[in-house]
Amino acid sequence: MYRRRASAGLQETPDLASDANPFFEKNLFDEMSANHITEGSRYLEKAIDAQHGGFPSRLLDVTYNCLVALYFSITPQTKKEENSYDDRDGAVYLFSIERMYSPTSDNINKSYDAIVKREPEWFSRAGIFRKNHKLIDHIKLNRRIIAQQGAFILFQGDEAEPIPCCQYEKIRIPGASKKRLRKELKSFFGIYTGMIYPEPENLIEEITRKSNLLNNHPFSMHSEMDLVFGNFREELEYGLKQVLTARQESVLACSEAVIELEKTHLLLQKE
Repeated sequence: MYRRRASAGLQETPDLASDANPFFEKNLFDEMSANHITEGSRYLEKAIDAQHGGFPSRLLDVTYNCLVALYFSITPQTKKEENSYDDRDGAVYLFSIERMYSPTSDNINKSYDAIVKREPEWFSRAGIFRKNHKLIDHIKLNRRIIAQQGAFILFQGDEAEPIPCCQYEKIRIPGASKKRLRKELKSFFGIYTGMIYPEPENLIEEITRKSNLLNNHPFSMHSEMDLVFGNFREELEYGLKQVLTARQESVLACSEAVIELEKTHLLLQKE
């Protein structure tokens, strides 16, 4: 049977609308709209904005990108130091859920409306329906969801019903490897805090770092000659390495490498 898979860096129990006021969730979304915190026209869209705005939510963030999931398993929230939890193991969870819902489809929106409005009665009162965890496909509502290639798992009950063990696998990430993995994710794949959370305040460190590397020398013959000599030095060092490597193979290979190095050197001289 085909199963749509999504992965999450951490499996956390969502903060559900289980306040003493049964319409807490509805009131929350109405207040968010009144304060222009969300532009969503449906409750599900407002819930997605609530999830990424730090409000209580019954949605669990997941991602289709295994490298993004790895990032979340080795990096705490942006308000904490990156190495805050390096003394403990992390985990990536690989979910296997049969059905997926479009965030704009009528069926999932009616389902979410029923949760918020507490009607119809057959749905709101029957506890068995809280076991129906639903995978909601990504929706390009904001830059963060796009960057994280995100989707959501919907928890339908007032109390969080754990996802059955048969629907996920756990991959342990050793705490001792977190620092190295963060460095490799950034170096090899461009995945780091500023990419995952593309809000301007999360780009300060990366922009500051790059500003120290930018070449701000004025255009002149001197600056252009510096580039020429730098390129020549790199070409020469590379050619010498090729010669040394070829010498270990055979005399013929070494000779060919020397000739190639001479050609490069002569070409530079002619130019």
